[in-house]
Amino acid sequence: MAGIHLIVQGAVSDRILTQTGGPRSSDILGPGDLIGLEMLGSNSANLSISLCRALTGVELLFVERKQFASALDDNPSLLQSMFQYAVSRVIHTRRDPRQQISAEGQLCRLLLRLGETCGTPRAGLTIALPPEIAQRTLGDLLCMSSRQLRQAIQAVQNLKIGKSGIEFDTDEARRIIGSTVSAAR
Repeated sequence: MAGIHLIVQGAVSDRILTQTGGPRSSDILGPGDLIGLEMLGSNSANLSISLCRALTGVELLFVERKQFASALDDNPSLLQSMFQYAVSRVIHTRRDPRQQISAEGQLCRLLLRLGETCGTPRAGLTIALPPEIAQRTLGDLLCMSSRQLRQAIQAVQNLKIGKSGIEFDTDEARRIIGSTVSAAR
């Protein structure tokens, strides 16, 4: 049965592959995000493969394709909202191949996105990620070797990874991203 899933609770890694198997985009999804929007298209030749992985405990709501399409047909404001949502997802996941970013910049981007999706604010500008998200999870999501990941982690001074979870400073993460992007230009 074809349809889409609405994330009610939790965080999901969504890696989209082209039909040839190459990665097209990757994103971290959270409450309110949809998985499987490409099912709404009428041309199955343009479908991509979406590999989703729960990063925390996840609660999903499944909506059958026909029901969702009918709701869109009956409600023009829902159709407009879905269009805006789809465009924002494409813009968010698009990466400029000319914009090289360091391993620590990639790590900080991921940390910020995870913080937005499932993080808990702590004192100051510190964010704590759920204990299910471990160092290995970061490496898997970034497709980095253990060595590359260790080097990136060492470059982020206020990043703490322990048994109780991961904590990081959002200001430092933004500074690192900004300095690595501007250095690449």
